[in-house]
Amino acid sequence: MISFCRFTELRKFSVAPVVSSSVHYDAANAVARDHWNAWADALIVERQRLEKEKLWQCHDWGSSKPRSENPETQEWLNRATADFREVLFSRAKDDRSTRSRVSGIEMKEDKVVQCAGRAIDFRGYVFPGHVLFSEAVFDGWVWFQDAKFYGVATFTSARFCSWAGFQKAKFFGFAEFNDVTFVDNAVFEEACFECEVRFDLSEFKLGNIRKAMFKGEAS
Repeated sequence: MISFCRFTELRKFSVAPVVSSSVHYDAANAVARDHWNAWADALIVERQRLEKEKLWQCHDWGSSKPRSENPETQEWLNRATADFREVLFSRAKDDRSTRSRVSGIEMKEDKVVQCAGRAIDFRGYVFPGHVLFSEAVFDGWVWFQDAKFYGVATFTSARFCSWAGFQKAKFFGFAEFNDVTFVDNAVFEEACFECEVRFDLSEFKLGNIRKAMFKGEAS
């Protein structure tokens, strides 16, 4: 499982320099993305090998709790999971003390990621297994354009405090956006949902699903 600490090591959000040049930022972000995707792509190749050798036995892959009685598959599921529950992704420049508060939400300091650049940037990121953003807070613009979610994507009770972009993102597994708060625009233009997606009890200021594809049940 990719924990919060391991994520900051791979993504290098916490050590990325704050630069004024968009060119420098884009280059640094590309390096971080490639570093992350190398980990993800290796797991995808490994899953394909398990499938070829008929060792892939996953139950409820399209649900919020994928599981397996097969040890090889379960071990893969564990390693492919990325857990960002209750993490605050922040673009604020102020020093935060023991606790961090955003829009009335109190967060633990040891779960704060200070993001450099123009946005909280996940453009083109690959998530090979279950990814959990439950109760995460995104304090600033967040970009998930062209991201690929191969497993379950759980955003339950997350809060997007500014513009959120999911243009052309691909969700190959179950996508859960229940009870999510989008304070600003939520853009899912040309996003593709291969399986079920849920937006139950979520709040939108503005939503854009132009040319989005829903191949499974959507609520």
